[in-house]
Parts: sequence; C-alpha cells; structure tokens
Amino acid sequence: MAFGSTLAREREFSEDLWKERTDRGASSMESALWVADTGEGTLVGMASVVFLDGRWHLFAMWVEPTYRGHGLGARLLDASIAWFRDVAPGQPLHLDVNPRQGAAARLYEGRGFRRTGTSGPLGHTEGQTFVSLVLDVM
Repeated sequence: MAFGSTLAREREFSEDLWKERTDRGASSMESALWVADTGEGTLVGMASVVFLDGRWHLFAMWVEPTYRGHGLGARLLDASIAWFRDVAPGQPLHLDVNPRQGAAARLYEGRGFRRTGTSGPLGHTEGQTFVSLVLDVM
C-alpha cells in the first residue's frame, strides 16, 4: 500500500521479531520473505508473499532508494513469483500499488500483473490512492 510503514516504525521492532519473521518466511508454506543485504548486514531490499484472508498477496516490496534502478527489485519480485508458483500453482497473486510509483507499477505490469479495476484511497496518505493488480498464474 505504498509505504504503509515508516523506517522509524520498523526500527522500533525488536531483533527477535525480525528473526521470527525471517524464520517463518524461510519455512512456512503460507508466507515467504526475501531480503537483500549489502553483505555486511545492511538491509537494502525485501519482498514478502503471504496467504491472508483466503488470498495470496505480495507485500512489503521495498528497495533502498540508493539501490533502485539496478535490478534488485526485479530479482526480489522474480524470486517471490517463483516461490509462489511452486506453493500455489494456478492461484492468483494480488497486490496494491500507488499509481504515482510509476517504476513499481511498471515492474509489476512487466511481470504480468494486470489491473483489476479496483482502487481506493491510501489509508495512511491523504489524497493518494492505490490500484489493485493481480497475476493470474498459468
């Protein structure tokens, strides 16, 4: 939902919570989490796929601004889609994106996501909206 959180909020989470999230993401069949780091422990990207409310969703797609434009987001998205196709063959994958984030929308649409016609206000950012996309896996 286009930065539904903030760096300050995420920094407040304990190391134990982050470890639990990554452990669950590494072993669950209903969620997965990918992270990219600098090799020195600094997080520079992440993506997550979660089964929630009877549907599969791509969440938490993020790349550190200084690392954008180098294919890292595409690699995270491709890994997410590959895992999703293995665990949920034939199921659709949903996501919401702020259409003002043109690079993100182009990345998703370039990987086969299509707009569903559903949109609405971003609850956390006055005056901005989201559009829903879906990837129909063949």
